[in-house]
Amino acid sequence: MDYLGDEQEFVPTAELVEALQVEATAFGREMGEPGCRPVRRYVPDGDGVRRVRGYLAADIRAAVDHVGAAEG
Repeated sequence: MDYLGDEQEFVPTAELVEALQVEATAFGREMGEPGCRPVRRYVPDGDGVRRVRGYLAADIRAAVDHVGAAEG
C-alpha cells in the first residue's frame, strides 16, 4: 500500500511485480483470490501511449481492507 500512495489510480502489473519482486503468474493468481481483476488501460510511453494490463488502486485498497477485516 505504501507503494501505491494516495494519488495513484492505476498501476501496471509489470510495475507491481517488479516493485514487489514476485513471480508474475503467481501474483496474478493471488490477486484474483480477494477479487482483484486486471484491467487494460492506456499509459504514457515516450511520445505516445501504450495499452497495458494492471490493477485499479481502489480495487487493491478494497482487497487489503477485506483481507485485514477477515484477519482481524
